[in-house]
Amino acid sequence: MLGNKSYNIEVVSSGKKNTFSVKYICHSFNVQIIDAETRYMQNRLKASGEDGVNIISSPMPGKIVKVMVKPGDKVIAGQIVITVSAMKMESEYKSGKSGIVKEVMVSEGDIVDANAPLIVLE
Repeated sequence: MLGNKSYNIEVVSSGKKNTFSVKYICHSFNVQIIDAETRYMQNRLKASGEDGVNIISSPMPGKIVKVMVKPGDKVIAGQIVITVSAMKMESEYKSGKSGIVKEVMVSEGDIVDANAPLIVLE
């Protein structure tokens, strides 16, 4: 309802997960529903560097348990570089690509906010 007036819309699945076409009179919009699981996975990809970003971060607040690298270290794609404890679970974050560690922005025992940068790669 908009302005005390109801409108009919048609929602049609596009065949892709959580993606729909919404049709209203002569307008059509493509929409994607991002649920909690999808958002979490997107944040994990960002955090691991798999989306092409050179910064590794944690998608949720937590405590740094172990840092496995230091500035100048060479890392290969898939190498575990840091462990973060969040919500009573430990998560290992891997390098999304090969490179050299430019900066380690945290130390073991540090408490970090969600999406805070932890390690920067060259």
